[in-house]
Amino acid sequence: MKLSRSRLSNSLAVLITTLVALLAALPVASAAPGPLRVTGLPSRTTMASNASRATLASNGAAPEDKGPVGWDVYRRLDLLPFFRRGVQTRQFSSFDRSGGNGDFNTCLRTTSDNACVLAEATGPGEIDSIWLTNIANNDAGNVSGVGYINIQLDGQTVISASLQDVVDGKLGPPFVYPLVANADQSSGGDYIVVPMPFRQHMLVTTQYNHNPNYYHVTYRRFADANGVTTFNPSADNGADVLATLQAAGTADPKPARSNAVTATTPFSVAAGGSVTFEPVQGPGEITALRLQLPGIVGPQPTVPITDDGRAFGRDNTAYSQFTVKIDPNNNGVRLTRRLDNEVGTSGRSFTWTGRTSPHGRVRRPRPNLRLRTRA
Repeated sequence: MKLSRSRLSNSLAVLITTLVALLAALPVASAAPGPLRVTGLPSRTTMASNASRATLASNGAAPEDKGPVGWDVYRRLDLLPFFRRGVQTRQFSSFDRSGGNGDFNTCLRTTSDNACVLAEATGPGEIDSIWLTNIANNDAGNVSGVGYINIQLDGQTVISASLQDVVDGKLGPPFVYPLVANADQSSGGDYIVVPMPFRQHMLVTTQYNHNPNYYHVTYRRFADANGVTTFNPSADNGADVLATLQAAGTADPKPARSNAVTATTPFSVAAGGSVTFEPVQGPGEITALRLQLPGIVGPQPTVPITDDGRAFGRDNTAYSQFTVKIDPNNNGVRLTRRLDNEVGTSGRSFTWTGRTSPHGRVRRPRPNLRLRTRA
């Protein structure tokens, strides 16, 4: 068993996938407007009145009963808390049709030209997320062997390309990170979260005998096609959406609000102390809170994480190990071991200067440390 492989846990990817699945099913309740006064809030705080919120909820780009459709799913993040009527969230997956636990290598059906149908629906709706992976040959997430993926919407082919090329971002906008991701970027799976609306029919297929081991296709079904335009990446590649998502953590992704008030309050606090700010008077809504700490450097651009060690043995005797040097003048060492969901039982131990410890933290070890993990 190979225990050493590239991984990257990407919280942004999880957030995006969760976001597109939440836009379903109850009406928006608008509150009556009220006065708003802002005094002395910490750092940079943006406020907006209930009247502004109600206006935005009723002036969405798509009909109110559907909520945001297409790129507006990302453009109108301010509407994310509101549930809508007239929408159902559904999913096709590789679950075991026999009721067992073999949830892989299944097709919805096979076409006359031997294509594996992953998803098919009639009526208006929107494909929100496609996730898949392949764990054959201990190479999780490598979908190069799947061949082509084909996505047809209302009789028009919007994607017909190598699945690996799609998730690698080789098709170009809008099919680039973080709207698509390969196994290195999303920790072992591959995904496509470009919102793709359709008015009458959608069909997702891969080449037969090359279907992914595991997959699910999540889509929303609409009560009607009002306000729904068939996805066309040539007409709108979502450049503004990509810019917003790629700036995650550096800018507020919500659209600007009218009648919003921003208050900035510089402050200092002693070690172990606290600061209390004046409360806001009257009804209102805090829409953003930004705290700036001098001397704090933000995260650097993410790069794939590689476990560069050696693997030994097979089956239940398999293990991997590596050795690192540690400055003896350190103030403590923490080892973080990421979970591999493909390993049913696992363990770890480490040694330094011949001593073995079952614990995960060592203070002032000698210069050489060896970590060993096993399946």
